[in-house]
Amino acid sequence: MNTKDQHQIREAVRQKYSSVVLASEKNSCCTPFASCCAQPTDFDVQSLKLGYTKEELESVPTGANLGLGCGNPQAIARLKAGEVVLDLGSGAGFDAFLAAAQVGEKGLVIGVDMTPEMLRKARENKQKLNLPQVDFRLGEIEYLPVADQTVDVIISNCVINLSPDKMQVFQEAFRVLKPGGRLAISDIVTLGELPQSIRSDMELYTGCISGASSVDNLTSMLQQAGFRQIEINEKNGSKELIADWDPNKTFSELVISASIEAVKPASFELSELSAFQELDKSDWAAALELLKISRLPTSDLEAAPVRLYGIFHAEKLTAVSGLEIYGTEAILRSVAIQPAYRSSGLGAALLAATEAKARELQLTDLYLLTITAEKFFRKNNYLTFERSDCSERIRQSDEFSNICPSIAVCLHKYLPTISN
Repeated sequence: MNTKDQHQIREAVRQKYSSVVLASEKNSCCTPFASCCAQPTDFDVQSLKLGYTKEELESVPTGANLGLGCGNPQAIARLKAGEVVLDLGSGAGFDAFLAAAQVGEKGLVIGVDMTPEMLRKARENKQKLNLPQVDFRLGEIEYLPVADQTVDVIISNCVINLSPDKMQVFQEAFRVLKPGGRLAISDIVTLGELPQSIRSDMELYTGCISGASSVDNLTSMLQQAGFRQIEINEKNGSKELIADWDPNKTFSELVISASIEAVKPASFELSELSAFQELDKSDWAAALELLKISRLPTSDLEAAPVRLYGIFHAEKLTAVSGLEIYGTEAILRSVAIQPAYRSSGLGAALLAATEAKARELQLTDLYLLTITAEKFFRKNNYLTFERSDCSERIRQSDEFSNICPSIAVCLHKYLPTISN
């Protein structure tokens, strides 16, 4: 796409969303594909379907929610107090205000939007809420008015599909994120190549359809920009959402609403990591949070005979593993690494350290259940083992009897005794 075409698209998008603001203020309709044709109460109904809560909707000023989203980036962002958040295409400030409530007074939320009318509306709404930790800036998401490596989390809601240069957007996102920073985006994604009749329809482009990219293209662009741990998943209720947008069934079978997550890898050397060590109870909260992020069970850890171990980087818990011990046997569990530190060799180092600790404790057999990591453990000499052949105390553990589903693969490794 040449520079002239990109400029034409940006101007069309700018004019479209300028008209959305003006129409919402006049309570009138603009275009067939714009959600500004709805009443403000309809915006709230739509947002409830997208996963926002009634309390969240009531916490923002009237006019902040213009019904322009296709998901809820807050649901996947896992924001923490004190973080710096950047909202790409922040509109009238809806998601930025919700993010501000999560990061608190010590955090910062930066909203960037290229439409002056949206920026005016967002700043008016900010004054109503008195949120000094929110800063709205005029700018294009391809050229962010944000310093290098200053942002913890980037959120965006149905905006990146509108960019005529998505590769530049992701490169800019990578630039401004701190090492270990993450993307949490809701957007429209195609299920295949869109027909030219849709690609060339500017009304559909500004309506978030024609500019959408496929999962493969998005993954490739994110990888080229430097991101890792990329996940693109269809949002629950996507079909209903798109059907509402497409009463004439022009494109509803061709696109979905999806969540897009990715991480900027942390910058570190293995020599900078702490020694492998047993975690104090004061570190368990951080360990449990990491396990939840990694979608590993935590419900029984406090009651089970589990010892948790960890590795730290810059005083942050970076990797965790656990041994649930029964005599000379143990269940290897809770093996997890912060997303930004994965694909670095840390996983193999963590497993080797855990096995060394098991030998030190004179354990002879390690068992585990896994759904997603079978390949990794097989590379490290774990072999398939029938659950029914495990000892009774292993079988009766919560991990084996209640928590892990029957589809989980059981693996075993014998640890030979090291003679003196």
